Amino acid sequence: MKRFIITLILFSIPLIAFLSVILCFPMDKRFAYAYTGKDSYTRSLWIYDRINNNSTPIDVAFIGTSRTIHAINDSVLQKQLLTVYSIKTHLANLGYYRLGRNMNYVIIKELLKKRTVKTIVLEVTSDEDISSNLDFGYVADLIDVIYPAHINQVYFSDLCKSFNVHLSYIKYKLNLENDTINCVLPQIYGYGNSTQLANLNDLKHMDRYPVTNYFGRWLNILYPRAYLNKIAELCKANNVKLYFLYIAGYTTYSRPPLELDTYKKYGQVFLPPYTISDHAENFMDEAHMNNTGADKMTDYLLTHPELFR
Repeated sequence: MKRFIITLILFSIPLIAFLSVILCFPMDKRFAYAYTGKDSYTRSLWIYDRINNNSTPIDVAFIGTSRTIHAINDSVLQKQLLTVYSIKTHLANLGYYRLGRNMNYVIIKELLKKRTVKTIVLEVTSDEDISSNLDFGYVADLIDVIYPAHINQVYFSDLCKSFNVHLSYIKYKLNLENDTINCVLPQIYGYGNSTQLANLNDLKHMDRYPVTNYFGRWLNILYPRAYLNKIAELCKANNVKLYFLYIAGYTTYSRPPLELDTYKKYGQVFLPPYTISDHAENFMDEAHMNNTGADKMTDYLLTHPELFR
């Protein structure tokens, strides 16, 4: 048995050394943001360029999922704030595909590292998602992958993704892979335009389901709560105001978010009226608003100029 353990240790040493060299190899962050896959490639790369390679200021950043992308028309809202209130500010819709509070944290961390921001408006829905964003392991700093705010069931998957993107970057630098990275994406605004109209017969009411497994929820909710706390700490350390905006799907505005009390610990929560979400013409599908819905959201946000001062 002793001999087996010694053999195992001797075998493990070069493997650990190899993994460490790959993971610690300095990597161009832009390469990581371009590595995230076909569906989110352009969005992730644009977010990186909007933060790092675009001189236009970012005073107020909207952070969230694809719901934020399709609900916040940053260019129109910015113009209306100037017209109605003479508020000259620069807005950026930095919503990202898929769920996962850890990706919100990654984007906010990158943003506050490079920019002087006044306000962050963070998307909330009917309940917190308990999963890791599928692209977290690719774009997060290595320290955040190894030591996340809270460990969940995909910890090792995120580690593997970090390893894969580092290995691909080394191959790229050695010309062993033909990866190409687009030139800098110059767009200023991040709104996702959509004229699509949801079919009422296809819409599902997205009202919250009753919580039956209270212990299971109590255990899993620790993951997003840990990242909410880290986001709040980042904002506080950088003197950035943190607000929360409820952007849920069709009909869900009839009930407040389950984690409302958690959000209130960190900042003011804005709850758009139910009259926005109970009309099918405001949605492109059961979860995302179309241009009509985004216009209604703009009208609502214009009633709260304190968000932008």
